[in-house]
Amino acid sequence: MRILLATILAAASSLAHAEDAPFTFWGDFRESLSIATEASYTQLIDPAARNSLLIGGALTFATDRHDRQLFDSLDQNSAFEEGSTLDFIGDEIALFATFTPIVTHYFARKLNDEKLRRFSIETFSAMTLVYTETLILSQFGFHQRPRVQAGDEPSGFFDTGIRGQSSFPSGHVLAPTILTLKTFDAYGWKPALIPAALTTATTLQRISNGSHFPSDLVGSFALGIAAHLATKRVYQDRHPDELRLGLASTGDGGLMLTGRFRF
Repeated sequence: MRILLATILAAASSLAHAEDAPFTFWGDFRESLSIATEASYTQLIDPAARNSLLIGGALTFATDRHDRQLFDSLDQNSAFEEGSTLDFIGDEIALFATFTPIVTHYFARKLNDEKLRRFSIETFSAMTLVYTETLILSQFGFHQRPRVQAGDEPSGFFDTGIRGQSSFPSGHVLAPTILTLKTFDAYGWKPALIPAALTTATTLQRISNGSHFPSDLVGSFALGIAAHLATKRVYQDRHPDELRLGLASTGDGGLMLTGRFRF
């Protein structure tokens, strides 16, 4: 986690001095934080986002009843054994996924690409929201990490000094989940296959190395979907002249497709 924070701060410092564009890095950075703040309560108001949380919460508690059985069956995946390539990929994807909106914003400025800019702002906003929720929710005693229950010591300062003792939710899974949803929303299903595959790899790796129970991951997906819908709605409300194909709330708890055009 320390490497992740240092990388983001270093990237922010360097990218802030990129070539001039009609929008600035720090201006969009501030808007991203503002959107994340507004989305934190919008997800409780927006019907589609709220339903995602309610359904996800119900599925999380339902899965929790069978956590140990599911964990034991999924934990046998030797492809993700410690030190393997897939183990490394699954563990490090959160770092690269979190770094992605900073890089894409840089290219949005270089190319003066408004669509890529919106993708970057929404993605960073949603990730900021779910990471904040992770730090808060993990303070509640849902359950400890499987490896800690088995007698291992918590690993690293993040587990002991920042994050709570609960393994719910999975921050590693949230970042690629957000990236998958935002990529699908902005660019369609084909480009989204890559982050979707990485999300799958991370999900299996977090179970295989004893970091999370299946219910942690189910809840993480629900939080990711709600954050995606809420940040999308907040951005759209602030920029009503921009429409595109993607998932949006109908206002009555459902989803609809919106046309991809500007006027």
